[in-house]
Amino acid sequence: MINTFSRFALPITWDYIEGVPISDSSGGYIHSLEWIAKVLEHLERSIPRQGPACVLRGSATLSVAGEGYDLILTDPPYYEAISYADLSDFFYVWQRRLHDDLTEFEKELTDKDGEAVQHVRSDKRRSEEKKKYEDRMAEAFAAAHASLKASGRFCVVFAHKQPDAWETLVAAMIRAGFVVVSSWPIQTEMGNRGRAISSAALASSVWLVCRKRAANARPGWDNRVLEEMRQNIAIQLREFWDAGIKGPDLIWSAIGPALEAYSKHPVVRKANEPHATMSVGEFLTRVRRMVVDYVVGQVLTGEKGSDLAAADRLDEVTAYYLLHRRYFGLEDAPVGACILYATACGLSDTDLERTWTSSPAERHKPRTKTRLG
Repeated sequence: MINTFSRFALPITWDYIEGVPISDSSGGYIHSLEWIAKVLEHLERSIPRQGPACVLRGSATLSVAGEGYDLILTDPPYYEAISYADLSDFFYVWQRRLHDDLTEFEKELTDKDGEAVQHVRSDKRRSEEKKKYEDRMAEAFAAAHASLKASGRFCVVFAHKQPDAWETLVAAMIRAGFVVVSSWPIQTEMGNRGRAISSAALASSVWLVCRKRAANARPGWDNRVLEEMRQNIAIQLREFWDAGIKGPDLIWSAIGPALEAYSKHPVVRKANEPHATMSVGEFLTRVRRMVVDYVVGQVLTGEKGSDLAAADRLDEVTAYYLLHRRYFGLEDAPVGACILYATACGLSDTDLERTWTSSPAERHKPRTKTRLG
């Protein structure tokens, strides 16, 4: 009728569910069976018969011994989004009862020390948690690097609205020795899921495809890297735009095509500042601004071409205003999309709400919609 975790929590529900056996609507007995049957039929047709798969249980920070792999694909923990270990205890305690003879279930609860997430709690320091997450991700990516063939590919699925999350993920990938060679946004998220209601959630997941960076790769210079980045994403942005990828998803999807110019170097130095380096955060800020300028250029020219020169002269608030008016007019707009646009323009959504909403009364409304004045 419905999965236990309709969102990433297990709240107390003061009621019980009773399905209607004769109903063919959502949640009915027949409807639920039909979905299961559809999945089984699809798997039967799509999966080639190549024998059983081999499933290994172990830490992602340890490389797998034996022959190298052609492909490693991972959907890693999303920064500070979910405390997976806490939620997994819900299932673990029942698995432990079923398999009490297996050594994998010797502990009463799941291991919390090895969890690769950034906890945001009063008993945790944010800076320490961010570093811990980046270190754990770098260890896991390094293990994947060691387990991969020289010609193999490493694919990472990621969907997060926060620049800090992307910065941390990309930094870990570069530390592990990977170069991003391609990417594509795939619309994987349902608009009616609990996570997307009245929040800033992307509709697409960005799939980053990486290969091993050459062992003799040399440091890069920021001016050359930025110019190469511009050339790389100019064509890709048009392709994404023509494919119908618009709004915040376009802005975040462009991160992948831009990263090759940066990640091909173990470090990027600043040409005009001796001994200074361009951080991942600085680079991604430049990328987001370029994409915003591209979208604003489309708005200014009626989508006939991109006047990047004109768009590049706009300040952050003006760029946001044009995006907001283009997609929402003067009507109420979903706060999630507003937050994503504001972040891409280098603005704080809190400042945007307090400073640029139409009236003092608007500033105290519940944050489900935002009106720009």
